Amino acid sequence: MPYDATGAAADTKQIKEEIQIFEEECNLIVSAIPKTFSTYDKYRYLAAVISLRTTYDNDSAGGKPTATAYGAIEGGSSICQGYASGFEYLCRKANLWCTQVSGVSQDTAHAWNLVKLESGTYHVDLTWADADGNTPLDPAWQSYFMLTQEEILLDHQMDDGTVATGKNQPQTAAP
Repeated sequence: MPYDATGAAADTKQIKEEIQIFEEECNLIVSAIPKTFSTYDKYRYLAAVISLRTTYDNDSAGGKPTATAYGAIEGGSSICQGYASGFEYLCRKANLWCTQVSGVSQDTAHAWNLVKLESGTYHVDLTWADADGNTPLDPAWQSYFMLTQEEILLDHQMDDGTVATGKNQPQTAAP
């Protein structure tokens, strides 16, 4: 018997329907990426989608799947693990390299992503980018997108020693 986020018995039919809706939505998001976008711009597009679809769940209560890709993409609220999982899921659907990084930020367990460009790997922290109502057009949002190792270490520590290899923050080619 499957269980929901609250530990209660879950309706298998409803779960299957939600998975189908989630998959269809993810496919629509990925198929909407302009073909002319560079790899950088594809990452930025998917990061913006997550950022505009979810808000941080400060309560992390109520049985919502806030630590999942579903919470970030379909559910409307998420915690850091959900932001990172949602971004990773969309990136992989778009055939973009992406993995999750776990560690500590502001004395709290935290999760974010590492992505790959031709110039190396970079950190993307959508939780902090999305903080305080920032949008993808805000400089504060950009300050947590495509970070070098030196930049991320200003306020993050990695659990597993993950290292970003990019040396300069890349820039977008799109307007």
